[in-house]
Amino acid sequence: MKNIPSQSQISLESVNTGEHTRSIKIDDKEICVLDISATGLSWSNYSVSGNSGWLVQNFENVFYDGYEEQADGSILYKFEVLAKVIDGQRPRDYVFTGTTKLAIGECQFVNSSAGIDTAGIGEIIVLPNDSILKR
Repeated sequence: MKNIPSQSQISLESVNTGEHTRSIKIDDKEICVLDISATGLSWSNYSVSGNSGWLVQNFENVFYDGYEEQADGSILYKFEVLAKVIDGQRPRDYVFTGTTKLAIGECQFVNSSAGIDTAGIGEIIVLPNDSILKR
């Protein structure tokens, strides 16, 4: 087991990769891309003061939307998320779409004593012995 230094720092970076796409990186590894093209918004005027910009207040209701296998064998998990946005001076709801390399769907649930073992390409989740999985 590797010791993690108590003073370790994680580098979080958010970079515009296009007018309507934004990449989120942790320690220089891209974990998520947000695409806002369907909203009519753009990242070029994000968080501008006054009435000309917009700002995400909160994210709610993440919806898993399948996955895409890439040519290199990696998997991108697709999602939609409801964004609570201040657009000018008024609050509005927008649906952002995106992809992530984090295994947010297609999980495998395992409980060997109860005979539960669902197939999945995502994270393996070990259930407690008294768990019942409803399909």
